Amino acid sequence: MSTTIPAEETTERSESPTPARLWHDRVPMWLLTTLLVLTGLYVVTQADRYGHTYDEAFQDEYGTATYRWYFSLGEDTSFLNFDPVLHMPEHGPVFEFLVAFAQFTFGGADHWYVRALVCGIGGAAGIVGMALCGYELGGWWGSFLAAAGLALYPRYTGAVFNNSKDIPLAVAMIFILWMTLRLLRRWNTGREWILDSLLLGVVIGIGVSVRINALLWLGVVGLAALVWWARHGRAAVREKAWWPELRKQLLAGLAIGAATYLTIIVTWPYIALNPVSGLPDVLKNMSAYPWDGNILFNGELVHASTRPRDYVPRWLLVASPLPTVLLALLGTGLIVADLVRRRLTDLRVLAGAALFFVPFVLLLVTRPVLYNGPRHFLFIVPGLILLGAYAVQRTAGALATTRAASERARYVVAALLVVDLVGGYAHSVVATVRLYPYEYVYFSPIVGGYADARGKWEGDYWGSCQRSAMDWLLANRFRYPVPNEPPSIGGFPYGSPSIPPGWSPVYAAEGDYSIDYEPWPLPPGYEVIHTVEVDGLPLCNVGRRMSYS
Repeated sequence: MSTTIPAEETTERSESPTPARLWHDRVPMWLLTTLLVLTGLYVVTQADRYGHTYDEAFQDEYGTATYRWYFSLGEDTSFLNFDPVLHMPEHGPVFEFLVAFAQFTFGGADHWYVRALVCGIGGAAGIVGMALCGYELGGWWGSFLAAAGLALYPRYTGAVFNNSKDIPLAVAMIFILWMTLRLLRRWNTGREWILDSLLLGVVIGIGVSVRINALLWLGVVGLAALVWWARHGRAAVREKAWWPELRKQLLAGLAIGAATYLTIIVTWPYIALNPVSGLPDVLKNMSAYPWDGNILFNGELVHASTRPRDYVPRWLLVASPLPTVLLALLGTGLIVADLVRRRLTDLRVLAGAALFFVPFVLLLVTRPVLYNGPRHFLFIVPGLILLGAYAVQRTAGALATTRAASERARYVVAALLVVDLVGGYAHSVVATVRLYPYEYVYFSPIVGGYADARGKWEGDYWGSCQRSAMDWLLANRFRYPVPNEPPSIGGFPYGSPSIPPGWSPVYAAEGDYSIDYEPWPLPPGYEVIHTVEVDGLPLCNVGRRMSYS
């Protein structure tokens, strides 16, 4: 008896494929290839078009300090010297290190362009990873639907060039899921499960070294084993096959756990210096991150530590394309129905759903400090998209096998599916074009898009519009002279690469010029000389002291 839940084949084989079969296989391959080519072109051509975020300079310095620790063989410990309030050493550095490695390798190239390009490549890798996950779950159509779902998620693609924490974590979680699906598929094929278990541990360790959140997947792996025993344990005991299976699972768990921890030590200097107490300290500090600030939520200012209980689901609703949400709800309903009827035979489907539901439930129960809209839980969005891809394929499959007596119903359901996919995502694409290059302020038509959500929800929380504002000021400041040369500039965060060389940054204090952004308006005594707009609405202002007029 096979003691594992059987994995369904992702593709059907036929010795003499029919034209319909060829169309079914090749069309999604062509679509996926086109999507990946467009993604690559997008990264290469747009890396220098997006703004800088308010903490990008800190992350860049942290990556450089981590790079120096490795290449000094541990002698340079400057990564420990950041302001203790920032807890920088307790943040996973692996992606920042990769960025710094590229910057030092290509030292002749523009420092910040290399950073944006590496971040963009990382974001594109997430779309490739979604294609791999989709293929495991649903063949070529599943591959295309999953990859396209992520590519058409504006708050993902609009942040790939300047978010070196939340985007890489989402990418890491995607590849963690892919390795999990691969392990489940190859569980009964010789000794391949040993290598797959080790590789899964390595990928989990890398994910943890991006953000500690990835550690939750070890719990998902344990949960998968419990699900197996709940469904097959009695049969295994009855047929005296329980011990070989238990031993195999224990060995796999040991391999995953050991590979995870060793990878964390290798890729995280702070843990390498504190191999026993480091990880527990990080878990303790990050689970109660001391961010003391207010956030704009549904028209009200609330403290991040006392945010409403519906913060996570509400943000997913208002910040996601409508088809993503509707299809995910349908996919959830289909999975629940299959579980109730005991018709779900592929554990990989539950693993894909776990990418969304496990962290989602944990966020609701533990209520960690969250701010900046949905960016801290962006890593659960790929799971949401996979639920939707599953729903599309299940619905399409049901329509294809519906009896002729139900032709009218079939056409109605098919029409609704097409309208949801084409119409909904067309709206998303149009909105994305209108918001460019600030797609991460996308809002669903449920709340009226960005135009109606502005002033009720956090928008440009990272101030990336300041780069465009500074570019305008450099080109036009001769029309608005100030007595100091070089002038001073206020409103920028520490170390912002948008500040021109030689200019005197005064940060929160008043300068000759000042550039605001959504959460921080211009101080009194300034005249607005330019406004950066998106979709016809102000995003940030350039100000000059009124006394200079």
